[in-house]
Amino acid sequence: MAMTNPVWQGLLRAMLFLVVALLVPTNSIGAERHAGTVLLVDPVTRLVTVEEYGANAVRRTFSVRLSSDATVLASTRNERIVDFDRPFTDTPIQLGQVRTGDFVVVELGAGGQADRLVVTQRSTS
Repeated sequence: MAMTNPVWQGLLRAMLFLVVALLVPTNSIGAERHAGTVLLVDPVTRLVTVEEYGANAVRRTFSVRLSSDATVLASTRNERIVDFDRPFTDTPIQLGQVRTGDFVVVELGAGGQADRLVVTQRSTS
């Protein structure tokens, strides 16, 4: 078997990609993420209360304050995927546009404040 075989070349590329992916540091290392349903949003105090289902399906409610420079985004699926690396479009929104019942992902930064909040599923009500 020669190394010019397309199967072997594909296998070697996949292994190289995995090695590089595991060795290259990312910005999100160390960031704590939580996901759940929004129960309460207070745009004035920048406080969001989320109901989260954690390990072993244990339900937990927590409140988190967004930092003054936190990013708030609405993520929507692209209907026609042209770029498979970006199947979703993230649109900046105001914290006041986050509704009770929305499903969100919250990334916590230093001091326990949220640096990023992404609405991944909008509430139908």
